[in-house]
Amino acid sequence: MGAAAFTLISQHISKNTDAETRVIQGIITGVGFLGAGVLMHDRGNVHGLTTAATIWLVTAIGIACGTRIYGISIILVIAGLVVLSTLQSYEQKLRKNSQKDENKSIKNKDL
Repeated sequence: MGAAAFTLISQHISKNTDAETRVIQGIITGVGFLGAGVLMHDRGNVHGLTTAATIWLVTAIGIACGTRIYGISIILVIAGLVVLSTLQSYEQKLRKNSQKDENKSIKNKDL
């Protein structure tokens, strides 16, 4: 969603000066490094993907607001909230199933 937002924003600001687009490019690059720093790799699992994607999305919202593209900003906020709330409930279901599977495997080992 963040990458799509940056694409839409770039279409709207194509008339702006070179300096403004360089500032936006610097922001995107810097936040990309911050998002990469959030990712953690542990025993074959990756943690922090949702956090990194949220940072990326919030950056797109901030740039859209800063360039006065409020329509895209509002759509991104609403879409982001819907996706994050949906992911949260889905993640809780996955954790419950994972715990059930772990409990079953522990019981089977005991037999």
